[in-house]
Amino acid sequence: MRLNTEICVVGSGFAGAIIASRLVDAGYSVTLLERGPWRNTLPLASSGITQGSPFPRGVKLFTQLLRTLHHPKLPFKSLTFSKKGLFEYGVYKGVNTICSSGVGGGSHVYGALIERSPNKEYWNGISDSLNEEMMDAHYQRVESELLAISPSSVSNIPNYTPDKWKDSNIFNVSDEVPQPSMGLLFPDHSSSEKPSTDDQIKRKASRYKGDSTFGSPSGAKGTVDFLYLIPALKKGLKVLDMHEVKCLRKLEDGGYTIDAINHRTNKPLAINCNQVILAAGTMNTTRLLFQSRASGGLQGMPMLGQGFGSNGDYSALWELQDTERDYRQGTPCHGRVAIPGTPKEPNYVLGGVDIPSLPRWVPGFIRTPVNRQKHNLLLIGMGADAADGEFTFHKNKLSLTYNQKNSPIFEQIREGFKQVSKASGKPVRYGYKAVTVHPFGGAIIGTDERSGVINSNGEVYGHPSLFVADGSALPKAVGGPPSLTIGAWSSHVAEQIIKNYPASQKAVKLMAGYDLVGNTLVAKSFKELDSLFAALPSPTSLDVDGHYWGKLLVTRGLTLAPFFIRRPLICAFEKILFLNWKGKSFSGKKGINLFKSYEKPKKALPFKVGLELSHDGSGQVVQLDYNIEKNPKKFRKISGEARQLNESEWLAKMYYGNKNWLYYILKK
Repeated sequence: MRLNTEICVVGSGFAGAIIASRLVDAGYSVTLLERGPWRNTLPLASSGITQGSPFPRGVKLFTQLLRTLHHPKLPFKSLTFSKKGLFEYGVYKGVNTICSSGVGGGSHVYGALIERSPNKEYWNGISDSLNEEMMDAHYQRVESELLAISPSSVSNIPNYTPDKWKDSNIFNVSDEVPQPSMGLLFPDHSSSEKPSTDDQIKRKASRYKGDSTFGSPSGAKGTVDFLYLIPALKKGLKVLDMHEVKCLRKLEDGGYTIDAINHRTNKPLAINCNQVILAAGTMNTTRLLFQSRASGGLQGMPMLGQGFGSNGDYSALWELQDTERDYRQGTPCHGRVAIPGTPKEPNYVLGGVDIPSLPRWVPGFIRTPVNRQKHNLLLIGMGADAADGEFTFHKNKLSLTYNQKNSPIFEQIREGFKQVSKASGKPVRYGYKAVTVHPFGGAIIGTDERSGVINSNGEVYGHPSLFVADGSALPKAVGGPPSLTIGAWSSHVAEQIIKNYPASQKAVKLMAGYDLVGNTLVAKSFKELDSLFAALPSPTSLDVDGHYWGKLLVTRGLTLAPFFIRRPLICAFEKILFLNWKGKSFSGKKGINLFKSYEKPKKALPFKVGLELSHDGSGQVVQLDYNIEKNPKKFRKISGEARQLNESEWLAKMYYGNKNWLYYILKK
């Protein structure tokens, strides 16, 4: 299939969600591609998106935890365990990396810390067109949109560092150590369920447990999927989850072609667009640029792969074994601490060891030591490293070389760990090789192509209309939690696109490789129809009035049967079980089904008509809701979704509860 759109955003984390939201608000036609699935949360369910994947908890821990492992000794240097997995782990020379996968990206797994770089001159000196003053408005706007709250305004937070360690000589938690704001819905700010935005998206206040590394199903932690993407979907954004971009190709007449793979059907999707925005995270944006250059789709970029940094991330397990406390309780990150007698630059934070719920059948000799970790703490250091790591690309595989010895920050953090161990009398255990969850660089900002990959607007040198909006653009370490800085950079890039590339009002258009008419779809499988439906343009108005004749395409349970057997069964199903159903009639926000004959149809089973979000989260649909008093109770669980296939036909599907049972065509 081939899709035409104005702007394509690759990735849906902080950078992708923010820039997609900005551009939709400005009137652009935007399609967002994400390689992972939507994640099941209360905010998503309250918005009507029900076809997500769970977080790795209980039995799902073994199927949803790890997506891909990158290791130089593995065949092909990588192994994918589950395309719906939450984490991607990379083992490289000198450093290991952890990334997340899914709609919302890193916002599902971050520590909810929202603050600017400790370096008050961070943006000064990078480029003549960038400075702290011009970025200030972006910081303020993103911080407000992420609903950041200062924990100091909330009382009785379990294990909050200024309260827990105020009388200790191990840490300094006085007013001299500012505490970062947090993107968390505190109990003091909500009684039970509270809308997060004007769209009445429901979320629950934090119970101070279970909102950290393995996601926040209640929506207590502010994540960009419901803060940015759901409101943008209602304004026309198209989101295609489980679509992984493999390559970019620059077109001779301007614009780009994106080659992606649909992981649900394992079939390719090509997208033609005017502008491309890469926001897939440092590792994957850099990999995609290398892959595109190696395949001949892009040229130049001599500085690609330079300037990798780890943000000085260094973690240690502090084995307190304080059996009187459960350190899993509290905010996702307990707060900042300073270690007396150490340099000011390393940023230290404390957090509980986030332990996922284990299945009941896990034996005790595993469960017991795992559960003991709730009495220990994680001590995490961050700071400005040398940012001198280098990516290379050989035989379609990304490699990374990083030397910790070039960055004094690591030795400073290790000295801090030793000091805590000495002062507390409890061991602080850490490995020499650092693991970063905040990688940056690889496609850095520069004054020209000899000093960077992109300019101060985020545009790739030599490739107009190709932008980088994520952490791979940052040329130096933030030195603290980088989410807000990445969000501000993404907001800045959006502002530059709006300024320099006015919206063309180019609507999303799908070309399937075959005529988009109902008769060509009768042999398609359920997965193929799911893919087609998700890619169809989202309606923006209820322009459906009139009579439509219906034709059943496929029902669940018959998809494995050969077509010559399946088609007669579907026709019989339509006539007998559907009582000779003929179609539907629409008038405004009301509709009714037509039965018996085409000449004098019998009308029954009325339904309400409205514009709502699709169950698969791809965008708006015309929704058919049978939950009205006139219908028998057993029919009230029925609902339907429809998108226009061509000028006279609509592709529709019927749900019973949250399960999609069949597809059909409506022809005017």
